[in-house]
Amino acid sequence: MTEEQRRERDANLARVMTLLVHSSGCRNVPLLQLRQDERRVWMLLQVHAKQCKNSGCPVPRCCDL
Repeated sequence: MTEEQRRERDANLARVMTLLVHSSGCRNVPLLQLRQDERRVWMLLQVHAKQCKNSGCPVPRCCDL
């Protein structure tokens, strides 16, 4: 992996983490009112929560879903 690819990966990870933190604070917001990237994160959180068996999971709102 080149240095440029690492920087791009790190930037993408930082963006996803920002969206996760933001999405974890959104409660009782209708799905249609969310932006496209927020909807995508919400769907990923739901998929994760359905498959996760870890009671101490660090993923925001995992145990709530």
